Amino acid sequence: MANFLKRLFGEQAEPVVGVTPEELKQEITDLKKILRKQTVAMEMHKEEILDHVDTKCLKDFSNEALQDIADSFFHLEAAIRDAYQLSANQEQSFVISWTKIEHLLKLSGIETVRAAHVPFDSRLHEAVSTRNGADLPLQVVRVLRPGYLFKGKVVRPATVELGAKNSEW
Repeated sequence: MANFLKRLFGEQAEPVVGVTPEELKQEITDLKKILRKQTVAMEMHKEEILDHVDTKCLKDFSNEALQDIADSFFHLEAAIRDAYQLSANQEQSFVISWTKIEHLLKLSGIETVRAAHVPFDSRLHEAVSTRNGADLPLQVVRVLRPGYLFKGKVVRPATVELGAKNSEW
């Protein structure tokens, strides 16, 4: 192995005397095992670094600012919907606005969790109440606060109210 390392680093290797081909094959096999272990260790280290970078990006001011904008728009929309019957044009305006906000979030790796009338998912939703003693299967009846995913990982679950799947809203 010493001769291999010397050749690897450009040093003059000593002549090999008295080494059998089987010993050389074993040395090559040993080196391959070491290389595989180092490759696996390097991949694990790479994943740790990428997770750290993702966490740092997650805390980045621009991502927080985008989430704050989305939260504000979510609550503004909810307040307007509670106070007024919306026309088709107003509904379309909200859809267009949400499309633009979600596009900006997606550019930063953020996805919103804000859909109602979907099955309850404990990974994505945090239930704070249920309506009418709902039975299984439970469904999200109302989203009280949107949730966020960053590159597929839950940053904040959506705060929701649950109801039975077939109940009246």
